[in-house]
Amino acid sequence: HDVTAARRSRRDVVLDLGARRLLLRGDAGPEVIQGVALVAQHLAAQGRSYAELDARYEGQVVVRRKAG
Repeated sequence: HDVTAARRSRRDVVLDLGARRLLLRGDAGPEVIQGVALVAQHLAAQGRSYAELDARYEGQVVVRRKAG
């Protein structure tokens, strides 16, 4: 993905990927980023869109779908 903007929000990192957003803890390691990439690939393979992937929680990625 192409990062169009990046910012800190308290202890978290917010990455804008065009119309999509990715939320990470500030201390997220490569395994978290790899997990998010796998979720994004899985959604793409299923033809499912999303607005946001939230990886701030231990061991999980929360998918928020686009409204409408």
